[in-house]
Amino acid sequence: MSEQSILCPAELAKAFAKGERRVWARHPATIDGICQPVAADTASEPESAWPGLIVDISCGGIRISLGRRFQPGTPLVIELPSENNEPSRYLQVRVVHVSPETDGQWVHGCELRVKLSDDDLQDFV
Repeated sequence: MSEQSILCPAELAKAFAKGERRVWARHPATIDGICQPVAADTASEPESAWPGLIVDISCGGIRISLGRRFQPGTPLVIELPSENNEPSRYLQVRVVHVSPETDGQWVHGCELRVKLSDDDLQDFV
């Protein structure tokens, strides 16, 4: 009979800390979008929309490069203008982590509020 390995929570945490923890496969992308915070206060922040570039995408998240830094936890809406006169698509995300790039841009790792189906994901990749 084969032996099974059952990890206790502490061992499981160590196993995840050593390797990849993502649930969904990431796909490289080059998708232009327009980003804005969900609760943009245009009176105190006149620039409420920023152009960005989605550099990778999965069913559960995106990585987007922006010229502005948003704090982790910030809810954002990403507008993806369509081609062929179709309506734009909108993705609601929450910033999970942010890191600077050498060109002055900021890379935001974001969790999608509504996960993409495999078919929806294929539309982007």
